[in-house]
Amino acid sequence: MANGQFQKATNNFLILQKLREKYLSRRELADELKLQPSTVTYAISRLIEFGLVEEKGEDTSVKMGRRRTLVGLNSNFGCVFGVELLVNHFHATITDFAGNIIFHLTEKYDETIIPYEKGNVKRFEYIVDYVLNKLEKNCSNKILGACIAIAGIVDQKGEKIIFSWTQGLYNYYTNDLTEKYDYNIFFENDANCAAFNHVGLGDDTFIYTLIQTYKTEDVPSGVPPVGVGMGVVIDGRLRRGYTSHAGEFKSVLYHGIDFNRQLSISNEQLANIENDENLLKKFFKEIIDNLRFAHSLLDPRIIYIGGYLTKWETILTHEILNSQIENESDCFTIATYYEDDICEGASKLVLEQLFNLPPVGSKLKGWETKVSPIITVE
Repeated sequence: MANGQFQKATNNFLILQKLREKYLSRRELADELKLQPSTVTYAISRLIEFGLVEEKGEDTSVKMGRRRTLVGLNSNFGCVFGVELLVNHFHATITDFAGNIIFHLTEKYDETIIPYEKGNVKRFEYIVDYVLNKLEKNCSNKILGACIAIAGIVDQKGEKIIFSWTQGLYNYYTNDLTEKYDYNIFFENDANCAAFNHVGLGDDTFIYTLIQTYKTEDVPSGVPPVGVGMGVVIDGRLRRGYTSHAGEFKSVLYHGIDFNRQLSISNEQLANIENDENLLKKFFKEIIDNLRFAHSLLDPRIIYIGGYLTKWETILTHEILNSQIENESDCFTIATYYEDDICEGASKLVLEQLFNLPPVGSKLKGWETKVSPIITVE
């Protein structure tokens, strides 16, 4: 991309990022972005022409003098998909270009039509195609991208699933699956998606702990029926770590060498956890004790705890309040709408990719193969 084109693209991204926050006039955009008014006027004209931006009416807050025309994102420009794939069902949202949720779907897989057994790679590919095709039928605007959240370890570019027992995947490259679609598709860890749903405009630091449970018959031999993962946000940015393993939970109380084990509690005990209140208390205490260490290490503003077992809120709250460090328990918040957090966070990740100009030499998926509709505006 030539320097002039790159500068125009940069201006477009800066303007669109500002308009994600609120409606603004052309003059306000020029002032906030330190750009020449003529530059903003030209850019807005092109963005309106391409359908990304539209005029939203006059600024009624101005009481005297000429009222300026406000501009904002055109919500009808397109939509993005956010999906959470689980063992037996999925949750999904469709979000418009302005970040508004316009459709939500939760559906159990119909095992009578899936020609593959659980844990089979072909089953995973079949389900991805099924879910995306279903969402496409419910989206009347241009599809701009999709993020699919799974339990497991996903590389930072979203092109390789390093490990996911729930889907039977090991070092699985997603290119063959996604290249047949004309929009960008990438994968992300479910706890990271849940965390990203809480990322705001500031330099926030927090942890999102996701606790999921599975039926024993759905779990491969040797894999615990309870899984714990964390999404880590530091200074407003999702942190995946050097090898994309950041947030992979391993209790300091477990001293064994079993790769699949996360806790000192045995797999057999975890399978019965909902029928034994004392065991449930022990489980929550072990989680909280580990999060206390993370709290000391990272000094987060808040630690969210979400997942299926949060339905036992009274027991969990009791273990949180039993924390012995003064004021520490104040930072814990139970996220009761964790399912929404995951698929809505996945949608936000797609929008984040769309609205951020990739740095020179970026290897982020999509910028070389399926060019962002924003970057094509000159």
